[in-house]
Amino acid sequence: MENNLVVEAFKFMILGMTIVYLLLSLMVFLMGVQHKIVEKYFPDKPQDSSNTTPNAAASTQSSSSEDNAVVAAIVAAVSKYRKN
Repeated sequence: MENNLVVEAFKFMILGMTIVYLLLSLMVFLMGVQHKIVEKYFPDKPQDSSNTTPNAAASTQSSSSEDNAVVAAIVAAVSKYRKN
């Protein structure tokens, strides 16, 4: 009796794993088809690097100071957490 239940459980396990594998494979295939369709009707426009504005350097500097502020806030929060 015990042997029969183990064999039946093994069959259900193989069936379930097969169904999951097939559904995941189908999903990957359909996503590939969807990607090709989207690329066909909505192609990416190549960005020209010569069209950079002078404000790009200024925005980089401001984001750097924002990054420093974020790092300082994280360090302060971690040190306060460790003291408690």
